[in-house]
Amino acid sequence: MAVRDTKNSGSHNASRKYGVICRQEEACIVRKMGVAEKDTAGLGSLGALFSCMRAGDTLCVPGVASFASSAGDLWMKMQSLSARGAGFQSGSERYLDFSCTSPLPAVVAETLKAFASREAGFVSWVQCSRLPEAAKMALAVRIRAESIAGIALVFQNNGIRKKGG
Repeated sequence: MAVRDTKNSGSHNASRKYGVICRQEEACIVRKMGVAEKDTAGLGSLGALFSCMRAGDTLCVPGVASFASSAGDLWMKMQSLSARGAGFQSGSERYLDFSCTSPLPAVVAETLKAFASREAGFVSWVQCSRLPEAAKMALAVRIRAESIAGIALVFQNNGIRKKGG
């Protein structure tokens, strides 16, 4: 991933699209979303990518399941982007898209917070249970995976249908 050179680039106000992929096969998806190859990074480079993003930039992901490990993780990443004035675009869940000019709708934000809260409650309950440690860890991983899969299902492109459609 190329880091923005703010001293020598003539366009300080030009917004850019950055892509995050989990697997190399997902690169073509973010390319179709308008992300240049040099602006695509893996999940391991997310911190560096966030640090070079500015207001008006957009983070593009193939889908939330490959971008976040849990509902809480997704909520925190989206809050971080929003605080920077950056946008978010998902190839699979377009109802989660937001930008600095079109913020995340309140109902979507509340839904994400509810998923994250419910997930945290289940994981906390598991951690307090009398299950063996290995079972607790496995169950917590499963809860997080199911939670992010639930978000993907709720917000997938064809998830909201118009009346009569």
